[in-house]
Formats: sequence, structure tokens, C-alpha cells
Amino acid sequence: MQGKGCRAMSRDMEVDSGHLLEDLKDMYDSPTEMVTCEAAGNALEAPSTTLETHLGEDSGGRYVLFVNNGPAMSNNDFENYHRIARSSKRKGSSLGWAGIGAKLYLGAWDKSRIVTESSDGRTTLASVMFMEDGKAKWDHVEPTRKQAGTSYKVYLKPEHHEDLSTCIGEILLRNYNTAIRNGLAVHIDGRRLSHWEPSAKKTIQRVVKAGGATLPITVWLTEEDIPDNRCNIEYHVSGKRVVKKKPAGILACVKRDKKKKFHVIVDAMNISSELKTNKCAFKPGLFTKYVEPEIEKQVARILDDSGYLENQRTEKTVTNNFTKFLSRVIMEKFPWLKLNSGIGIPGGRGQKKVTRKKGPHKHRQTGGGGDCGPRGQRGFSFVQVFREEDQRQGWINPLKNQIVANLGHIVAKRLKKSGEGLKYHINRIIIDEILKFASKDGKLTVEQAFEMQNEIIALWEKERQGSGTASRFTEEYHRRDIHGRFSGE
Repeated sequence: MQGKGCRAMSRDMEVDSGHLLEDLKDMYDSPTEMVTCEAAGNALEAPSTTLETHLGEDSGGRYVLFVNNGPAMSNNDFENYHRIARSSKRKGSSLGWAGIGAKLYLGAWDKSRIVTESSDGRTTLASVMFMEDGKAKWDHVEPTRKQAGTSYKVYLKPEHHEDLSTCIGEILLRNYNTAIRNGLAVHIDGRRLSHWEPSAKKTIQRVVKAGGATLPITVWLTEEDIPDNRCNIEYHVSGKRVVKKKPAGILACVKRDKKKKFHVIVDAMNISSELKTNKCAFKPGLFTKYVEPEIEKQVARILDDSGYLENQRTEKTVTNNFTKFLSRVIMEKFPWLKLNSGIGIPGGRGQKKVTRKKGPHKHRQTGGGGDCGPRGQRGFSFVQVFREEDQRQGWINPLKNQIVANLGHIVAKRLKKSGEGLKYHINRIIIDEILKFASKDGKLTVEQAFEMQNEIIALWEKERQGSGTASRFTEEYHRRDIHGRFSGE
């Protein structure tokens, strides 16, 4: 029974702390990355200016030690530090809001011990965390340090210690290069870690507004190729790299010799409330629907102004019966896709259209109208290009918000002599790109996407039959491989 009279009988739910930590540690790809990133993140937000790391062995076993020079924890903070999921930090204002990171390695190895000491130079608080009888526990221990700052010593499983001894520098640079470049001095066994810096011939800074958030971005244009692990757009929070993206839509438009000659960092602190708990990705929604598309659009404009993009005039804009049909069907049957703000589908009242002027960074805003305005109501269009070197059949051009069909792809070339087959191929590309665009909010599964594709094709065939122009379209549609791609055979 539930009710006011039964509340005195209620009890707190117990937590299996050992099992919980074992589950939560799987948020990370590896225990070594987990230990390193959590220690570095805590040092950054202390805040610290130095982080000393040391890999060693003593009577307790093999360990990794992190020491930062940040302010000491208060007695209250120190007590909270040992409570799972308790943190004095607030989500959206920092990286360490979950209150679980420092304890997670206990879930990776139940024989580990984690020794933490925090000192202001006069008073030192010290503890050890460990597993006992399947539960996470902690106790005060005698301090061994008096230097101001906080030390974090984790006793590691032998194979984890061996792995970390070979990759700790790479882990720190991959995730915290920006923090190191901005002044965090990191030493590994006494040797200072040097940050990576792009060899820029030009650096451009902008502020992008998307989804109600303001995000500063920095774009480096380089003479030499950027390393693959830095291509091309990185989203950072508090100096930590959260997401790295190779923007396929932009790269499809970039000149062949320029594809690795730009590097972008987005300061995503203002959307840190959208971080997943592992701080290695953003939740679907605000980031995928608004932030990422707007960032890529602004980066594409910068690259266009800098002469990095292919000549867009070589693209042939196409509006056919199928694109008009898709515009109408989506607005009527699938309004929840909310595609009116992109790829040319008619927009709502008050939508603004950007008209570019000649010269860098110049544009003006006008009222709705044109192909994607409420007055034009002309549906959306797509463009055709011929790029044999590009392995993709289609994509969305972020600069123009148009679907691109690549007629240089081997399948399109094979179907060139078959008007019906090529028509189906292009129509399928249009549907695929719309569904990929719609699925960015994480609410559309692969199964749902194929179901919607089937429904759109069925509606299109019904319309063609009604107009007396039925064809082999449905038959062509079913000639796909196990991945849903048209076989072209």
C-alpha cells in the first residue's frame, strides 16, 4: 500500500556499491584511460597549474601516482569525496559533477587500494579506499605528505600498470592537449610533457550561437597535414577533449589537398550539461540537432572564405517530382521529423534566409521566402556532383543545407544507362540522407528508419499509379543488399 499513513514504514534503498562500481567503470573504453582522465580532470578543476605523474612499485604493489598543486579539500569535501555519487560540483559547470570517478577503479580490480592525501601545507587529510566482501569501503590513514596539494595513488592490476607505462603520455595528450597548451604543466616521472600545436599559417576565431548556447571556436589553417587523430573538429570542456569529429559533409566539399589542412577546437563549456556521465560524449538532442550542424555550417563558411572548398558552381541543382513529393509527404505524414529548418524544406513563419555578399564574413539577413521560405513553398532541392574519388553515394552539404547525390560513385556510373535504375538510386539517396538527418536526435532506430523508407516508397508508388505513370520503381527498391544499399546488379 501507498499513502500518507504508510510513509513512516518507508526505508532507504540499499546500494550494492561493489557491483555498481563494476558496472559504471564500463563507461570507459579501458581502465587505464579511466584512471588517467579522472585524475587529470580533478587536477584541472581543483584548479591546479601542475600535475606530476609517477609509475612505481612498493610493498603494496604496482601503482600510478598523480599529484596536483590545487587547493586542499575541506573536511566536508573530504567526507563527500568518499560517498559514491556525492559531489559539491554542479552538472553544467564542471567535468567532475558525478561524484564517482575517483572510486571507479575499485570496480575494475577488487584488490586495488586508492590512497588520497590532501594538504594545505599544514594540515593533511588522508584516506584509503578498498573493496571488502564485495562492498566499497574507506578509512582514514596516517598522512605521508605535507606539501600543499592533493595526491591520488592507485594500486593497479599488473597488466594495467604495464599498459599505462607505455601509453600514459598519449592518453594525456589525446584528452588534455588544450589544457596543457593553456598552461597546465604535466610531468611524467620528472619529464615534462610537450603539447601538440598545429603549424598554422592562419588562425581564425569566431563565436557561434546554436541551440541557445554561445560557443567560441578557433580554426587553424595549416601548411602541413594535421595528424589523423586530430582531424578535424574537436569539442572541449574545461580543456578536455570530449568529442572528435571528421565532418563528412564538409570534407566532401573541401579540395583534395586541403582535407587535412584545417583543425577546429570548439569550447563547449556552455553545453557541458549535455555531457554523458563518462565525459567522453554528448547526449543526443541539443548537440546533434542544433550545435553540431551549426558549428559545421560556420566552419564550412570559414573554409569557403579561405578558398578551401571546391567550386560550388559545378554542382547541378535539381528539383523533380520526387523531391516535391517528399516535401509534401514529410510535412503531412512525418511532421515530427522537424526538417523545416534544414535541407530546403519549407520553413515556418519568421524564418530568416542568409544572403552572402562578396568578400569574407559579409552577409545580410532577410525575411522568409525563396526555396525554403514560407512564401515560396517550392519544396526542397538536391544537387548532383561527379566525384569518382569519393566513396560515398550521397551526403548533406553543410554550407547550403542541400542533399548531394554523387553520380561519380561506382553504383551510379553502372546505372547511368538505366534511366529507371538511376532514378531509383538518386531517390534512395535522398531518402537515406533525410532519415540520417532525422535520426540525429537519437529517437529513430535503424528498424524505424527502414520502416519509414518502406512507407515513403509505397506512398510514392501509389501516387505514380494514380497518375498513370507506374513503373518498375517498387521492383528496383527491393534490389538491396543486407545493409539496405542498392546492389546495382
